[in-house]
Amino acid sequence: MFRHDDDAMSEQATESRMTALEAARNKMAEMRDQGIVIKKRDPYQIAAADPKSLRKAVNAKCWDCQGGGADPNTRQAVGQCGITDCSLWPVRPWQEAVG
Repeated sequence: MFRHDDDAMSEQATESRMTALEAARNKMAEMRDQGIVIKKRDPYQIAAADPKSLRKAVNAKCWDCQGGGADPNTRQAVGQCGITDCSLWPVRPWQEAVG
């Protein structure tokens, strides 16, 4: 019985996330239509904007180690990183990008 309730709750959470994602995409499309330039920041810039964030610092370091965006698939390269001796390897970002 509890499992069923949990399943229903996670379905609702997924639906609300999808709705939020769709809303964000619509907002971005509106901004583009209005001529507002949307500039993507790389992990270096994101970490520099929030120097106290450990997660953002780890993302930036892994990004740097894999070429800093020289390869168009840097996120996938980080996710597939084979340097298991690295102390950041277990917590590297974009692991779900593998495959």
